[in-house]
Amino acid sequence: MYQELRLPPDMTVAQNIWLAHEPLRGPWVLLRELEARTRRLLALIADTVRPRLAADTLVAELSPDERQLVEV
Repeated sequence: MYQELRLPPDMTVAQNIWLAHEPLRGPWVLLRELEARTRRLLALIADTVRPRLAADTLVAELSPDERQLVEV
């Protein structure tokens, strides 16, 4: 079954992973916490992806396989 990926390409890996579930303090997104959570998550799958998949990488720069990992 074909599935279309719907990630905003102008957002980072971290922003896409936690979209609508960002760590907040009041109305502000805690960017350091967002990136730290993402680095911990990416460490779990580090052997399955290229080393360049990082929390601050823009989705537009990812391969289709990497985009699918971020969406899942």
